[in-house]
Amino acid sequence: MKKFSLLPSLLVALLSVAKGEPRNLPIIESNGSDQGENSSIGVETINFFDGSNLKGNLISMDEKGILRWKHASSPAPLPFDYSGVDSVFFKRGQPVDFDQAQLTQLHLINGDFLRGNLIRMDRERIILSSVFSEHLEFPLAGIRRIDFLPPSFEILYDCSQGLKGWKTSNSKAWREDLGDLVSVFSGGAGTTLAEKEVIGVRFHAEWEKSFYLAIRFFSDSDGGNYGNVGYHLSFSNNRISLQANKLLNGKLMRETIGSKIIPEMMGIKKGSFSVHALRPEKEFVVAFNGREVARWKDSNKDFMPTENGILFVNQGGNSYLRLKELSITGWAGDSFPKSKSVPIKDANRSFITFVNGDSTFLNGSSATGDLLTLESAQGTFQVGRDRVRSMLFPTVAQASSIEPTEQILLHQSMGKLSFELFSVTGNQLSGQHPSFGEFAMPLQFIKSLQGNLLVKRNRKYLAQLKEARRALKMQKPENALRILSEAEPRQRGWYWSRLELLAKSYQSQELLSFSPDQILEAKLLNASYLGEPNEIITHTNDGTFTLWDGKDPIASFETDPRGGHWQEWGRGRNEFRKSVSITRPYWLGNTEVTQAQFENLTGQNPSVRKGENLPVTASWEDAILFCGKLNEKHPPPSGYEWRLPTEAEWEFACKGAIDGPYGARSETTLIRAEDYQNQLNKLGWYKDNSENRSNPVAQKKPNGSGLFDMHGNVWEWCLDSIQPGTGHGNAPRVGLRDPLEQLGAFKVSKGGSFKVKFDQCRSAVRQGRPRSSKNSDTGFRVALGPILSDPNPQPFVEPKASYFKGVKTLSLVRISAGSFVMGSPGLPSSSQLRKSPKTNQLIYGSPSGQLKQTDWLGEKTRTLHDFNASILHLRVTKDGIIAGGCKDGTLFMAKESQKESLRKWRGHAHEITALSVDRNGTRMVSSALDGFLKCHSLEDGSERWSKKRRVAEHIEFSPDGMRILCFAPHNPISVHDLKTGEEKTLIENAKGEWIKASWHPNGESVVCLSANGMIAFFAPSAKIFYKSVNLQLRRVNDFCLSPAGDEILVSTDSGQCFVKSFPVSENLYVIHEDGERETSEDYYFALAKEKLEPILPFSKFVKQFPDTGKSKIVRSPDDKWTLTCLDGALRLWRNGSETCFSILGEKLSSPYESCAFTPCGRYVVGKLSSGHLLVYPSKQEETIPSSGYFKKAIHGKTP
Repeated sequence: MKKFSLLPSLLVALLSVAKGEPRNLPIIESNGSDQGENSSIGVETINFFDGSNLKGNLISMDEKGILRWKHASSPAPLPFDYSGVDSVFFKRGQPVDFDQAQLTQLHLINGDFLRGNLIRMDRERIILSSVFSEHLEFPLAGIRRIDFLPPSFEILYDCSQGLKGWKTSNSKAWREDLGDLVSVFSGGAGTTLAEKEVIGVRFHAEWEKSFYLAIRFFSDSDGGNYGNVGYHLSFSNNRISLQANKLLNGKLMRETIGSKIIPEMMGIKKGSFSVHALRPEKEFVVAFNGREVARWKDSNKDFMPTENGILFVNQGGNSYLRLKELSITGWAGDSFPKSKSVPIKDANRSFITFVNGDSTFLNGSSATGDLLTLESAQGTFQVGRDRVRSMLFPTVAQASSIEPTEQILLHQSMGKLSFELFSVTGNQLSGQHPSFGEFAMPLQFIKSLQGNLLVKRNRKYLAQLKEARRALKMQKPENALRILSEAEPRQRGWYWSRLELLAKSYQSQELLSFSPDQILEAKLLNASYLGEPNEIITHTNDGTFTLWDGKDPIASFETDPRGGHWQEWGRGRNEFRKSVSITRPYWLGNTEVTQAQFENLTGQNPSVRKGENLPVTASWEDAILFCGKLNEKHPPPSGYEWRLPTEAEWEFACKGAIDGPYGARSETTLIRAEDYQNQLNKLGWYKDNSENRSNPVAQKKPNGSGLFDMHGNVWEWCLDSIQPGTGHGNAPRVGLRDPLEQLGAFKVSKGGSFKVKFDQCRSAVRQGRPRSSKNSDTGFRVALGPILSDPNPQPFVEPKASYFKGVKTLSLVRISAGSFVMGSPGLPSSSQLRKSPKTNQLIYGSPSGQLKQTDWLGEKTRTLHDFNASILHLRVTKDGIIAGGCKDGTLFMAKESQKESLRKWRGHAHEITALSVDRNGTRMVSSALDGFLKCHSLEDGSERWSKKRRVAEHIEFSPDGMRILCFAPHNPISVHDLKTGEEKTLIENAKGEWIKASWHPNGESVVCLSANGMIAFFAPSAKIFYKSVNLQLRRVNDFCLSPAGDEILVSTDSGQCFVKSFPVSENLYVIHEDGERETSEDYYFALAKEKLEPILPFSKFVKQFPDTGKSKIVRSPDDKWTLTCLDGALRLWRNGSETCFSILGEKLSSPYESCAFTPCGRYVVGKLSSGHLLVYPSKQEETIPSSGYFKKAIHGKTP
């Protein structure tokens, strides 16, 4: 149904005077007969900007911009204001037959093209004859490329033909819409072409959801079905693939010839394509936006395509797809495009490609008729045009006094021309082209007229700005920059540059990457800045500290790694450190329950692989059944029961007195993988020594508690539950007594198995499985322990020796009550090496507890103090005070030169988990596994305050020293305010998506990093994330900022280090009344809604403020934008539009009272009633104008 809603507003029959001054341009009368008598004229269509359209015929368009239209319902022509016309589609019969082939095609720099015949070419111009003029002169500087078409060239299909002669697979698949092929449903449309050796297809595609298009060449289908044989070229978003469907020996065979990812097609919704198919060689070439992106050749000699069908298939379901300017051409195979033999590296020189594929650079060229004279480095020579395929010319920026306002598309792919329209009279159009000047053309050559290009360009430009702004709101700067890059350069202005500046502030560039793990052959523990921006220090688990210059280590020294409290190989993110007390003794089976023991008690054996002394493999439910049978057969003493061990009991018994990966002392320090393997070979069966099967129990050495196979052989069920996808990191971690986790759908299993690697058999590894799952590598170990499920615990009586004699089938080991630290240590939250600002010497703490001073060669090393406990955290203040914390809870402060200055005290009851010193070097704050956050003076060591809270693994003073940021995985990220003493939660982080948090260099925001490499910026005052930046990294585990705050150093689980530019936002300048200037993030842009609140049109909006001064309504120097601050908000309006385009700021602490563009056009300035100036730059410049420059601009003075 046609829409006529706004047509009455376009009628200008009652207009006595056209808008604006008439142009003094000639009206070129038609030499043809009156179109009312021309029976070959078909029904034409005029489209308006409001979306409505009208059928009929165009009569004329005069120099006043009045278009007259003939409509069947009106006895008189209908006049319209041409400024409301979008396009006109003509049907003036078939174009006349051409006297000669048009075999030269010019491609202009502005995107136009025209086919004709070359008459002459010299260093300045090209003269071409065309279907509408025998003599057109083009400046050579405006030509991008000339294609010389072969004599056999023929137009097989042109979009002006519609779908006449085509068939579709279903009625919904494809339709013709004003010369375009449109599809909104799966299906195909095709036809049978004249037989040609080469088929060329060109089109411009636009789509909405996804780009799923297939073209079938040399197909046996005429469009009514999909056919069987042929070559199937498919586009699947950014992947292009070619498949051959062949009939060989009566069988249909499908073979993939090639497939390729095209990066520049990612995330776009339109593009221009050309495909050439050479039948004899079965070769296919695909170009996207003018660049060859794929070339494939079917080398199979058993099949030769003989069919002539071509089929276009929408493979995207109900996805919208439009093919514009579609043309299909054909010719003989001797002119098939060859691969370029010379890469085009010099864009300032002409380049020629011959039919045989040869190519070379040219110093000059000329032509007369069919003979070309070429000047190259090898000399001057002449060739016939039939030997040349194309010539590429340098791109020279040209300024033209003519800005095209219209564009016409000619029939039979003869050309596309952008020009300034003069008039349409009778059957002829006249205008002026920027290259060849004034012209007149019969309408019968024209397929369509696109009108009012300036209006369309402006609308397109504004739509691009909105789309780019929307992409930034969605935290997609790459998309925003891509959209901005598509805007026409001459359209770009202040707001375009402003969005580009904002988009770049959402990005981070890689500056450096290196892999300490691979170079040093040890596990990376920590990477940080030592003091200067170019000083990066790494610490590996062999005790080596290394200084890096770029990717190369330039100095290093080794320390004794023995007793190192470092992250273990394969540590999971759920292995949190917890202080745990086991309050009563319990007994644990000295081996895993064997199949014989299980079968003797239950009469069943659920194991797949049988063997009496092999561990039984059973579900958690089977294990509970076994324990129940034990309670029935051997009733335990009061307060005890037979059950599975809790996870804490299991790990306590596994570790014994060893706080390390395996529950037995090692003769060597476990550093490298082979060290772990050597130790585990003594204790258990795992992937490398088990021959992929379980082994009889008690064949390896027992651990320190006298228990066999605690590591490897089979996983062992525990009583605790665990929730899939979480590690219960937000659970309490301090002072836990006989803990039992009952929340979660899965059950915990521990110890690893014969199927897994050495690092999964460690004491702290925890895994969750469904309680009913039966795996060939999962069993259990029985415990006789205190009843935990009774809310009213009974007094317990420790079993006597006589009781155990009655349980003859089980051998048990008594585990005494005690305390331990559950879990395994993570990566150090900071470097354990610091550089003294006083002496430039290096200060580090050893695992054995010695505080040492050394140089970079490690030769002049001396011990400053010995604390007899592993030093976990170390800081050096600007005054040279050394502050640190130890594994036993000791805190200390010292100086390099004065041993007597040492102060140490037991600040905490358990190991220190985090430590920070303020910038002034006067206070130290620490967190520990005792659950206290404490602050001490660095002047005398006195305790300033103490607070009971969750354990923090990273704490950090704010730059102003008045707040403390506290972070631990899976725990709320919070800030402790030292003024009020209150602690506020900023981010819940229950799922553990953020692996670390730190203060932003501006001291007002918090920077969070996720494991998948996403940096997020959080505004504590608003409690909202205002920006995120994708670092394009995966499995990230730590980061730190450079001293200057302009770089971020990131390390990953794989041991790689990356230095990236830190997106420091300097996109807003705040100028105080005294002239002091500071930079800031544009929080308003980041936090404001994308959709603007409704507001009156500009003219009505301004009338609300009749007494407004000039300083509240200003226009940009390029006259494209208007700024207002009439209502206290800084609003941006597009000139010529009544709609507010953007709000730069509103509802701030003070309203805007005046505004200005600087004369250079690069800055917008808004003055608040508080006297502050807010300056919005559009470029990041090394030299920023003075504060006085902006003050003069806001007062309307020329700076």
